[in-house]
Amino acid sequence: MRKILIIVFALFASCPPETIRAEDNERTNNLKIGIEVGRDAFWGDAISPDRVRQTNPDFLDFGCGFNFSNQSMTISYVGAKAEYFLWHNRIGIAAGLRFSNYSSTFDSDKEYFLWLLRQDRLTTDYAKIQNITQNSYYVGVPLEFRFFPNNHDWFFQHYFKLGAAFNYRLSTNNSVTFQNAAMNRHAQTVEDQVDKPQDFNAYLYPVIGFKMARLPWFNLELHFPCGMFSSEGSAFIRPNAGFGIQFSVQIPLGKTYPVGTE
Repeated sequence: MRKILIIVFALFASCPPETIRAEDNERTNNLKIGIEVGRDAFWGDAISPDRVRQTNPDFLDFGCGFNFSNQSMTISYVGAKAEYFLWHNRIGIAAGLRFSNYSSTFDSDKEYFLWLLRQDRLTTDYAKIQNITQNSYYVGVPLEFRFFPNNHDWFFQHYFKLGAAFNYRLSTNNSVTFQNAAMNRHAQTVEDQVDKPQDFNAYLYPVIGFKMARLPWFNLELHFPCGMFSSEGSAFIRPNAGFGIQFSVQIPLGKTYPVGTE
């Protein structure tokens, strides 16, 4: 028995590492395509529209520190990407097309706030509003750089990534909820008075991710901290920082080859 173990060990030791790990290190070819879904959330400084008024003397003026119950913006998106790998599939460069929905709500910490509906030399009309929600739709291009610290293609493998999304606004919709439903006839007037966000938008997101399975690749990513390049993400918030999560599936194009070979 001892002689058999010695022979097996000698054979194992004489094999090159590339041969021993050929099956574990087998990777797909350089190009992969996939689809993604994700959501990023940002927090920041609230923007008070010029038409907002205090509701009574006990309220602080919105421009002087009025408390909002919601100072956040969420970005939900779906997209497709192609990723090209270098250095034996350890460095990836990706680009694609992404459709995003930016959603934010202007909402005070009281039952309602006053909105200047119209004003002339004789009369001034206000509306009691509970909240205004703005949804903007963007088409964009994500650019990403991925790095696998470990070159072993196990079932579960972690990686790091730096990504940026560059977006162009297609349209914006506003919806308003009045304190009194009888005021709904003025909804379109209020919605038209809300400012639209900037046409171009971009933000950066560092990533720690986990690849699961070998074919196809299932990727789960955590984005933190996200940073927005533009000063305004919506009519109601100037984002400072955020975090997010993304799930994607990738499939290879072409044949396979073992790591460490040309």
